[in-house]
Amino acid sequence: MNIKKYIIIVVVIFFFSLGFTLGLKQQLNKEYISPEEKQLEKNYQLQVRNDFMNSKNVYDSKTNSTNSPDQEYYEKAVKLHNQYPDTFIMKHQIHDKRIALTFDDGPDAKTTIKILDILKQYNIPATFFVLGENVKSYPAVVKRMIAEGHQVANHSWSHLRPTDLSLEDFIAEIEPAEKILQNYNSSSEPLYYRPPYGLVTPTQIEAMKEKGYKIISWSIDSLDWTEETEPEKIRDKVISSAHPGAIVLMHCAGGNNNRIDTAIALPDIIESLKRQGYEFATVHDLINDK
Repeated sequence: MNIKKYIIIVVVIFFFSLGFTLGLKQQLNKEYISPEEKQLEKNYQLQVRNDFMNSKNVYDSKTNSTNSPDQEYYEKAVKLHNQYPDTFIMKHQIHDKRIALTFDDGPDAKTTIKILDILKQYNIPATFFVLGENVKSYPAVVKRMIAEGHQVANHSWSHLRPTDLSLEDFIAEIEPAEKILQNYNSSSEPLYYRPPYGLVTPTQIEAMKEKGYKIISWSIDSLDWTEETEPEKIRDKVISSAHPGAIVLMHCAGGNNNRIDTAIALPDIIESLKRQGYEFATVHDLINDK
């Protein structure tokens, strides 16, 4: 090989190697996150966490688990609470050990009855967020709720997800349920509503505020709606997350085996909270200090 060809080959190899090196460096730069960027992301996450923990009337820090399936919900719910603190309520800010047990999606003729029996046994008041279509099917169960001192409130007619609905369709879920509940509740009683799946839009909040409603979220999710649920997990989640002024989300119908695991867990929950010094109240009495 003559010198000229050798030089050409060396030059070609050099530029090929240079191009490969530069390309690799560029790719690594894309994938590399600088310490400054990492710190910015960490600061953002800390700020979100601090917003949760410092916000008035939101859930207790013990319920804030970054691995929890309800974490995404809390992020959105806290924003709504901060924007509408007097209308979108997650808990009541008190030091007294008072707590509200709430049950969604009833009534039915199975689990709701068992839960009512347990509440009666322990002389515990609770709040039931009921579906209009179920009220129509089980009126005697609703009458029993009222007769035994429980609060009965609106959970929509058929459990459609509010954030998927137009304002018109949203109101069409609220008003029929409101109307059927008037057969059981006094027309002078305050109006309370819990959105199916827990979230609403700002426009929907404004509409409910205009109608005189308080929208009730929760500060403790029992997670009894998850597929992996079992009585021990429900019990442990509620007991470990208990805090003054808490509103506890549970279910009394639908879902896995009609939520019978919730009924099984309930006596242990009540007894443990009592041992910790907690008293029980309806949502209305809790947030109004009654």
